[in-house]
Amino acid sequence: MERSAFGPMLARQAPAWTFFGLCALCIVGGGSSRADLQIQPLIWLAAIAAGGAALLCRPLHSFAPLRTALLFAGLLLATTLLQLIPLPPGMWTSLAGRTPYAEAAALAGIDQPWRPLSLTPDLTWACLLALIPPLAVILGFQAVDASVRKWILPLVLLAAMGSAFLGLMQISVGSGTALRYYNVTNEDSAVGIFANRNHHAVFLSAALPMLAVWARLDPGDERIAQIRYWLSLGCGLFLLPMI
Repeated sequence: MERSAFGPMLARQAPAWTFFGLCALCIVGGGSSRADLQIQPLIWLAAIAAGGAALLCRPLHSFAPLRTALLFAGLLLATTLLQLIPLPPGMWTSLAGRTPYAEAAALAGIDQPWRPLSLTPDLTWACLLALIPPLAVILGFQAVDASVRKWILPLVLLAAMGSAFLGLMQISVGSGTALRYYNVTNEDSAVGIFANRNHHAVFLSAALPMLAVWARLDPGDERIAQIRYWLSLGCGLFLLPMI
């Protein structure tokens, strides 16, 4: 391959590789929102890489269809950042619910410091970092080529079915097994690749309309279309009791 062709090829493939890498990492270790998980920094870095590859390798006008989604994401980021801005003591203590903190500082005989609006800034920072992966997925989805984008739906459905099957194994063998690989989890429920049973149920519920869409996609072969239809129906019937 000529050296001159390497750059354009990398620019075309980088968004896809980083996007699917982020998706795989989220499937494997993104099932909990706790900020103290060791894998969380890896997910944040992968999200930054995926979002950065999308923005660097595609022209900005190609993200025009995402205007509404990006505006909503920007408002979420701004709302979270606003809660981390330090406020003067007089303004901070005048806010609702701050009286106990003001009295504690007075009893301790210390000056009231500048504090952010958030009473738990560490959790607010965790919330801010948690917004990076979904934003990267939005950008990455738009950046990958249409020929590659068609594999995203099967990937999500495969993850959902694998999670549902893992959940069936979890409730079959009981609690306290390695199949529940999060320390803080619902020990008596099917959680699949998640730590929380409600999050797992939402994921499986979202897979039902995705199955309907996948079943209606035209594969160009009537026999394959029939197989896809019945496979989708069977998967949907399996998901219902797992939800």
